[in-house]
Amino acid sequence: MVVISLGICSTCSFALATLERPTTLSIPAGYPDVASLQPGAGKALFKDYPVRKKIKTISAPGLLTENDTEYRLEQDVVASGTAFVIKASRVTLNLNGHRVSYLDKGEHKDAYGVHIPGYNWTDIAVVNGSIHQGQGTCSGSAGGIGCNPVYSYDAKNVLIAGLDVSYRTAETSGIVLHWNSDSEVCHNTVDDKGNVVKNRHQGVAAIEANRGGRASRQKIHHNLVRGARQIGIRSGTDSDVYQNEVHSESVVTNSIALAASGGAVHDNKVFGQGVHPIGIWPGSNIKVYGNYVEIQSTARGDEYGDTGAACLRMTWGNDNVDVFGNTLILNAEENYQNSGFKSWGRAIWVGLTKPEQKAVFHDNFISARNRDGKAKAAAIAVVCNNVSPGLEFRKNIISSNWGNVLLADSYGHGGGYPRFVDNIFVGDSTISSYRTVRSQRQEVPSTGVFIGNSYTNGASRDAVDLEFSGSGTKDVSFGWHLTVAFVNQKTHLAVVNAQVTVVDALGKMVFEGKTDRNGSIASDLLEYTLSNAVSGMTGKQKTMLTPHIVTVESGARKVSKSILMESNNRIEIEL
Repeated sequence: MVVISLGICSTCSFALATLERPTTLSIPAGYPDVASLQPGAGKALFKDYPVRKKIKTISAPGLLTENDTEYRLEQDVVASGTAFVIKASRVTLNLNGHRVSYLDKGEHKDAYGVHIPGYNWTDIAVVNGSIHQGQGTCSGSAGGIGCNPVYSYDAKNVLIAGLDVSYRTAETSGIVLHWNSDSEVCHNTVDDKGNVVKNRHQGVAAIEANRGGRASRQKIHHNLVRGARQIGIRSGTDSDVYQNEVHSESVVTNSIALAASGGAVHDNKVFGQGVHPIGIWPGSNIKVYGNYVEIQSTARGDEYGDTGAACLRMTWGNDNVDVFGNTLILNAEENYQNSGFKSWGRAIWVGLTKPEQKAVFHDNFISARNRDGKAKAAAIAVVCNNVSPGLEFRKNIISSNWGNVLLADSYGHGGGYPRFVDNIFVGDSTISSYRTVRSQRQEVPSTGVFIGNSYTNGASRDAVDLEFSGSGTKDVSFGWHLTVAFVNQKTHLAVVNAQVTVVDALGKMVFEGKTDRNGSIASDLLEYTLSNAVSGMTGKQKTMLTPHIVTVESGARKVSKSILMESNNRIEIEL
């Protein structure tokens, strides 16, 4: 057992007591008690909603058409189909702590708790009460639309707050903002009581704020989502998704707790299980930070069988992604609860499909561990046909008792030479099958560059199995940081703007640059490579690239020095 404090996590105020699979969830301090923010018996109502010129009391379902009006409900209501329709701007529907039951009986093509049908209604609020689907039947339409507790189409500046909603019919989403922008969904409890998704490519979400793919500028926060059958929360571009708690009960492939096109996803809690649970799926131009995610696949799917799980997935093209300060925990078990089901996964499942794309994962705690020493539990899996060296993992704690880094499997290759810099790799010396770096597909590339990392508890640069006998390019390099300070031998002053070159043991120039105002220069230099791509040779070959020759020139002065790079190194050279 290894005890490590998460001191490198700049946004976290907690420490994980052990890298063993937790028997109880260890939630970081400072997270809100989401449930206490919800409406209901004995709980305060949401007060921060717009004030209107008029207040009109209502006691039955109906059509709301007066602009600049707060409609205040005086009692619980029941509707056989749709309860309320809003066709006006600057409207507040204040349920005032009461219960709305919609789709109470009969068969309906569509039926809503609250329906904002558009077009272009603005400044609408639905607050403070409960909306629950009754025992009627509703066919709805593709993508979970038609039977929703709340459905808004093409509106702007919509506030959905302080609601307790539930729904159960097949192919149904909960709160849906369809083509809505500049909206806010907060302090709601959303309970998905259904388990049928007919077309998983359309997506069924508890909070759907990006239906149609053109939503933007949304705030989604302090919501509690329970039982999400496919998607928990989906947001548009330039959105802020924070301090939500999502419980995923996946019934189909690609079930995502938090799916965000862009903006920020931060300080959320995610717990996922079922067929194919994925914690967070970010888009481009996004920051993902301060989240706690714990995931395990626990059921077999009809589409792909034992599908696995992931704490965070990025595939099919992402750019400008910054992932930091998160706790990502993936659990696995070869024979889950003696059911014959293979529970496995990849804590991070990633690949950038264009060479110019960039994504950085830094200061995260990433754990992928199995309970039996057998199940596939990859902490970082670069297996989505990565072609970018701009994929970088820096200053993370990366723990696994199966494999810390996976660079190819059945999903795709790990090309592009992703970089792993200054991480702490934690292994398990008690499991003979454990490897620090590995491949599961010998005919495709597995590549990577490892600089300045540390290894503990069985993790090692020697614990590498990339299937070097395979036909695919298997090529990883290990190296260290070098900092050199150049000073004048007589004056002991820094030598500024001097030309520096570094040549490796094979005679190849691997670095050139000029000293800074402190007379210093820094470079990452490789100690050796492990590869099957060495000319004229087959299988695993180790090629030493050190010692290196460092040469500095300043005016007529020139000096060279041989440096052995077997660890991070800082030296001083006199001219």
